[in-house]
Amino acid sequence: MALKLGRHISQLTAIITFSWSSACVAGCGEGTEQCLVLTEQAEHYQSCQVRVCANANEYSSEWKVIGGGTVSVYRGAEEQRLLVDGKPGLELPYSVLQEGLSCFGTAKLEKVYCTKDVSY
Repeated sequence: MALKLGRHISQLTAIITFSWSSACVAGCGEGTEQCLVLTEQAEHYQSCQVRVCANANEYSSEWKVIGGGTVSVYRGAEEQRLLVDGKPGLELPYSVLQEGLSCFGTAKLEKVYCTKDVSY
């Protein structure tokens, strides 16, 4: 009886230890959204795949617009990176477009992609 109880306590201790590590306090979500695509000529909605992952130390978001276009955001303690269509991009503040949207554009804002707020 004491041996079985000791083994269960060891397993419980291991589970608690792993539960408190920052890598375990993480999650990802993925779905199809309607992204607003703004260009110098027009604005329209296109389907896009959006994947967001986060843990206590990092955040990343990847967008793939059906028909072309990508956004890649990474924010960590040591590094931050934002690429729009594979090149350095800009995050647009709510005051530029509309509250409730996360928007990212190319460096010269020739193209801007927006979707429901996914920033942290």
